[in-house]
Amino acid sequence: MLRKICICILFAFPFLLEAEVKKEVSEEPALWIRGSAVSLKIEPGKELKTTGSAEVDKKKDHHLLVLKDASKVTVKTPARSISVVLESLDSLEIKGFQKVNIKVSLKKGQVLLKNNKGDLQVHLDEGRLELKSHQGSVEVHSYLAPVFLEGLKGSLKISSLRAPLSIFQSQGKFDIQSFAGLIKLEKLSGDLSFHSETSKIQFKSYKGNIQGYSRRGEISGSVTPDQVKIETELSPIRLYFANSKARIEAQSWEGKVFAPKNFYKDRAGGVYKASGSIRQRGDTPGYVQLKSRSGRISIL
Repeated sequence: MLRKICICILFAFPFLLEAEVKKEVSEEPALWIRGSAVSLKIEPGKELKTTGSAEVDKKKDHHLLVLKDASKVTVKTPARSISVVLESLDSLEIKGFQKVNIKVSLKKGQVLLKNNKGDLQVHLDEGRLELKSHQGSVEVHSYLAPVFLEGLKGSLKISSLRAPLSIFQSQGKFDIQSFAGLIKLEKLSGDLSFHSETSKIQFKSYKGNIQGYSRRGEISGSVTPDQVKIETELSPIRLYFANSKARIEAQSWEGKVFAPKNFYKDRAGGVYKASGSIRQRGDTPGYVQLKSRSGRISIL
C-alpha cells in the first residue's frame, strides 16, 4: 500500500509543478499609467483594452500606458497592481476590482474609488477624494483636498494639512493625523487614534476604542466607549456617552469640569476633577480618561 501511495505522488508531482508554473506565468503584469488627460476611468477586464488617446508600451513585468493631452480615456485591465501618476485631470474613477493594489499620485483632480478590494495608496494635493465601499488597507496623504469615505472595512491611515475629512458607516482601524480642517466621524466602529493641531473633531455614534490628542481643536459628539483616552492642550471636550455604563475620569488644570450629579467632583491642588459611572443609559461597559490643560470638559 505504501509503495502505491509513493508511486501516485511521483506521477502526480510533475502535474502539480506544471500547474504551479502556469499559475506564475498567468499572473498579469502590473499597469502603470502616466501622461495627462481630461478624464480617466479604470475598470476590470479580461484583457487590457483602452478607448481614447493612449499608447501602450508592453514591458516584461508591466504595461506602461501613456495618456495624451485633452483626451477622455477608459481602461479595462486584469492587472492586480495599478499605479497612476498624473499632474492633473478633471476626474479619475477606479471601480469594481476584487483583488488589486492601487497607487494614485495626483496634484489636482476629482478622484472616485468605488467597490474595490485590496491595498490603496493615494497622494492628492488639490481637488477631492471620494472612497466608497472599499475593503482592505487605505493610506491617504492630502494637502488641501477634502476626503470623503463611506462603507470602509479595513484600516485607514490618513495625514492631512488643511483638508476636511468625513468618514461614514465604516469599521476597522483608523489613524488620523491632521493640522487643520473639520473631521466628521459618523457611525464608525473599531480602533481610532488621532493627533490634531487645530482640527475640530465631531463624533456621531462612534463605538470602540479611542486614543487621541488635540492642541486647539474642539472634540465633541456621541460615543459608546470601550477604552478611551483623550487629551487636549487648549481645546474643550464635550462628549455624550450613549448606550453605556462606562467609568469616566476627567481632569483639567485651568478649565472647569462639568459632569452628571452622581459623579464625585473635586478641586484638589488647583485641578478640577470628576469621576463616576454613566447611569441608566445601557449595559455596555467601558473606561474613559479625559484630560485637558486649559480646556473645559463636559461629560453629558
